[in-house]
Amino acid sequence: MPNETILIIEDESDLAWLLCEDLQKSGFKTILAHDGETGFEMFQKECPDLVISDVRLPKMDGLELLKKILESGHQAPVIIMTGYGSMDAANKAVQIGAHSYLEKPFNRQALIFAVNKALESCRMNEEMAWLREEARKQIGYDDFIGSTSKMRQLVKLVEKVATSDAPTILLEGESGTGKNFFAHMLHNKSARAKAPLMEINCASLPENLIESELFGHERGAFTDAKQMKRGLFEVAKGGTVFLDEIGEMSLATQAKLLHVIENRTLRRVGGNENIPTDVRVIAATCVNLKEAVLAKRFREDLYFRLRLIPMTIPPLRERSEDLPILLDYFIKKFNKEYGKEIQGVTPEAMVFLKSYPWPGNIRELKNLIERIAILENSPLIGIAHLPPEIRSGGQVVHTNPDEPRFNIPDRGMNLEDVEKNFIMDALNRTAGNQSKAAKLLGLTRHTLRYRMEKFGIRGS
Repeated sequence: MPNETILIIEDESDLAWLLCEDLQKSGFKTILAHDGETGFEMFQKECPDLVISDVRLPKMDGLELLKKILESGHQAPVIIMTGYGSMDAANKAVQIGAHSYLEKPFNRQALIFAVNKALESCRMNEEMAWLREEARKQIGYDDFIGSTSKMRQLVKLVEKVATSDAPTILLEGESGTGKNFFAHMLHNKSARAKAPLMEINCASLPENLIESELFGHERGAFTDAKQMKRGLFEVAKGGTVFLDEIGEMSLATQAKLLHVIENRTLRRVGGNENIPTDVRVIAATCVNLKEAVLAKRFREDLYFRLRLIPMTIPPLRERSEDLPILLDYFIKKFNKEYGKEIQGVTPEAMVFLKSYPWPGNIRELKNLIERIAILENSPLIGIAHLPPEIRSGGQVVHTNPDEPRFNIPDRGMNLEDVEKNFIMDALNRTAGNQSKAAKLLGLTRHTLRYRMEKFGIRGS
């Protein structure tokens, strides 16, 4: 049941009483004023969620009251009530900033519908403002991108595509590579940046709900549809819809999504009206959609429609040169969040971090640094702060607490010898194939050759 507070400003006592009774029966709280001046005083004091005001009021008319409410900075929507002879004033009120108007006489159903629509619009605006602010705070492109040629080429493509009219973009890459980051970057660098970016994870909702989330539903469309709801494609008008994990979408919903993309119209669940849409669709996947098409799990026509402009985000193991930049980015981020003063990573720890294959990619790196920032107080991140899987080079470690996790000799060891031995072992396992050895170590072939030269290891 709703519990919003509605301020009613109406000088006719009988109508004011009926409005209060109808709204209270629908679960709303009501406060009442009989003239414009008192109404504005109560508005300032009570900060209601919605205002319903007559256009003709004693002491201060409805239009003057509306202007003062809008100038106050409070985001409560205003519904104007008007008689037949005051339609010009009602239209002017909407032009000034009123959400809508009700023409007298109106019934209870029209009143409740107008109230719910105004409150839903207000909630949507607040949510979109919050999402835009969160995106603005979290995006730090220059610090996050890195310096490898592969990433710089990707950034150039992103900037070029963002300013284009491309209606669909497909982001491909392993889980945790930063597809969400690049979706925000594409939106924020586009001409659509001032409009909403609405996101949905296609794997997080059951099939019977995702269609309603995307396209909305009409009142009574199903058991829990108590009122009309606009979907993401309507709310994001002029902006972007980001469909994460698109590979998990059912075939039935895929067909409806394709129709919306190609025809730029949608129908809410349970509705008959064709509603025009104006959004850019960014889809992301960590599964191979081409294989999913061959396996009949993904529609071929939708695959090619989304893949108008494909972008592949490289995994972290293929851009290990960017690791120091990313570490610095996350250290600064979590120093600020948790009030820490971590200055960096020791050279010894960096050897292990660069040798680790990072199966969870940037998300795994981010979680590691956040965990260290929460638990540790050391100014430098050392080997002791790293989890066993990183200290073991990504190999399976013993889980028995009574057994040693590493065979460190009593005399100690030289970390450069450890790195050299890892490289030589990888080359032996791959019969000297440097490309396979680099993949085994989670390095690029260029980085492997550099380290081979560093340690005087001859290639075959």
